[in-house]
Amino acid sequence: MEKNNQKIAHTTWWIFSIIGIIIGLINSDSSYRDSQPIAYALMGLVNGALIGWFFGYVIDQIKNSSTVQHISKKIEEDKENKTIIENAKSSLAKYNDAKHRFQYLSNETLIHKYQTSDIDNCDNMEQLALEEELVKRNILNHSPMHEKMEKINNYLKS
Repeated sequence: MEKNNQKIAHTTWWIFSIIGIIIGLINSDSSYRDSQPIAYALMGLVNGALIGWFFGYVIDQIKNSSTVQHISKKIEEDKENKTIIENAKSSLAKYNDAKHRFQYLSNETLIHKYQTSDIDNCDNMEQLALEEELVKRNILNHSPMHEKMEKINNYLKS
């Protein structure tokens, strides 16, 4: 997660200052002779700057609190988990589709597919289904993909 170090208090004070100036000028009634719009505008500027800085400071403190950081981390983890689950579902669908298709092909077609498949560029789930079908038909004596998966599984366990 990319952390944004921009302080909100650095920008809210001048936004509130401009709003304060506008409110101060609106409140100075220029129909009276002793009206002082510059004084009201200055009061609006100062009050707006203080109020804006305070609001920005409070928002910065909330944004940097451990609770908000924890919630943000959980949201990112949930997004990653959702992506992993979607990828797993997609891979499983590819595997099931390939397994279904391969059971109806001839031995020669399967052997040709196996010999011409480029392990680095083919879909691993399709390769897995192909090897399983070849082992099932006693054309291969073992599945190299299953051996790789077993080695990875043993490595992850240790």
